[in-house]
Amino acid sequence: MAESFEKEIIIKKLKGERIEDKYALPVYENPTSGYMSDTKVYYSAYSENIASFLWTLDQELYHRTDELRKQAEFGRKCLTLFKLMNRWMAINQRGKSILEYFEKKGYKKIAVYGLHYVGERLCDELRDTDIQIAYTMDKNKDRGYYGIKNYAKFNKLPSVDAVIVTPVTFYAEIKDELQDKVKCPIISFDAVISEIEKEL
Repeated sequence: MAESFEKEIIIKKLKGERIEDKYALPVYENPTSGYMSDTKVYYSAYSENIASFLWTLDQELYHRTDELRKQAEFGRKCLTLFKLMNRWMAINQRGKSILEYFEKKGYKKIAVYGLHYVGERLCDELRDTDIQIAYTMDKNKDRGYYGIKNYAKFNKLPSVDAVIVTPVTFYAEIKDELQDKVKCPIISFDAVISEIEKEL
C-alpha cells in the first residue's frame, strides 16, 4: 500500500498536481510511545528524492531532445543543399547552363534572395551575362555581392522580372513574406534546376 502511495505521489509531483490529504503519512514524535503528532507529511524523503531525480532527468531529456531535433533539422538542410548543388553540377557537366532558364522565360532583370552558398554561386554564374541582378535580399545586412544593392528589409523593393529564392528549404515561408511586396514570380531555385533537368 505504501509503495503504491509513493508511486502516486511521485507522479502527482512530476505533473505539478496538488497532493490530497489522503496521502498524508503519520509522523511519530516518539516511535516507541506510539504517540502520533498532527503533522502531515505528504511524501517521504525517499519519494522526494525520486521525484527530484525524475524531474531533473525529464528536463535533461527535454533539452537533449530539443538539441537533437535542431541537429536533425540542420542535417536535413545540409543534405538538401548538397543534393541541389550536385544536380546543378550535373547540369553544367552536360553542357547546359542556368542562363538558359532565364533566357527562355524572358527574365532580363532578377533579384536573388539569400546570399549564402547557393546565392553567391548563382550570382557568380550570372555575372557578366545579359541577365541583370538588380539587387539581392538577405536579412543579414552585412552580406553583399560585388557592390550590388542588398536589402535586409523588404518594405520597398524595386520592380524586377522574377525573384529567385536560394534558401530552398524555407521557400514557402519566404514566398508568403514577399508575395505582397513584389509583383513578379517568386521562384525557388530548386524549381529552376528541375526545369532545366527536363531538357537533359
